[in-house]
Amino acid sequence: MVNVFYSFMGELRTLIDRATCTPTHAFIKRLDEHGKLLRCYTQNIDSLEKRVGLETAFVQDEDAVDSTDSASKRRKQTMDKKFTRAVQLHGDLDTLICTICHTKCPFSHKLALEFREGTPPPCPRCKEIEVIRGIVGKRSQTTGVLRPDIVLYNEMHPQGELIGSLNEYDLKRRPDLLIVIGTSLKIPGIKRMIREMSRCVHDSAQRTQRAGAGKVIFINRDEPPRGWDDVFDYFIEGDADHALL
Repeated sequence: MVNVFYSFMGELRTLIDRATCTPTHAFIKRLDEHGKLLRCYTQNIDSLEKRVGLETAFVQDEDAVDSTDSASKRRKQTMDKKFTRAVQLHGDLDTLICTICHTKCPFSHKLALEFREGTPPPCPRCKEIEVIRGIVGKRSQTTGVLRPDIVLYNEMHPQGELIGSLNEYDLKRRPDLLIVIGTSLKIPGIKRMIREMSRCVHDSAQRTQRAGAGKVIFINRDEPPRGWDDVFDYFIEGDADHALL
């Protein structure tokens, strides 16, 4: 099964390299450009949101912060909760991470070819440490392998606490529209997030009393399962690209 997983990830990485952004990605970016996007939360791991111009990093690079005081830089990094425009709930296939030392490296074309062979590549950092230990006469240790830096089923997101704080921050900003696109509504964490957001959006309708405010729209090829009637105000059946044109 491990070989199948790595082979599939290698093939997927190759397909992502060839992929192009869709009209749906362009629509989300237009919302952002017009100041209408509070935030995008995505289950996709292809990083096309980043390619279309939505920031997916959680903190701004220090070099990009106009300040000579390092302490001030750190404060700005942690305080700007509007910086991240798209939250990747399941990680992405841009990087790989070591199973032992947690060193990260780019998921390069060369590594994608190794993945496609079904063999987990060894971690270069662990190999380097192993060589050094051998030179100084220390016993060998377990060497890690590289795996995609994504969140698999039943795994916790390494940035889960930060994502939770962003979600809480967004709810306090009182959004008045929620668009849910192309999800099975089966993953517990995603279901809980959508329900919390929908309650917040519907509450905004009572506060603002504006026509059209407080609506939740679900765009999907399949109808929502039972138990979602009180969550979605509108269901648009079909392809998202066609629905949003």
